[in-house]
Amino acid sequence: MNRYVTAPEAREDLKSISQYLAKERRSPAGANRLRQRLLDSFRQLASQPGMGEARPDLGVGIRQWPVGSYVVYYKPTTEGVLIIRIIHGARTLPDVFRE
Repeated sequence: MNRYVTAPEAREDLKSISQYLAKERRSPAGANRLRQRLLDSFRQLASQPGMGEARPDLGVGIRQWPVGSYVVYYKPTTEGVLIIRIIHGARTLPDVFRE
């Protein structure tokens, strides 16, 4: 069906990223551009769920896709993809996935 669903953690990630860029970096326009790039990537992943890199070390079926300095972690589903997390590329993954 080519649709994406965002997990609560991914929605919180998106919100935190946007707030950080808008307030801390004082770049509301940059926050909006990155948010749009991320949403565009979600739609692209939903239509081509196999295009990201497989990450079996993080869980069964989990894949990743880079978007700027961030990495989108997702899982293909029968209807498209489930967006699991959106993490800055410099973060330590095992800690993030344990949270």
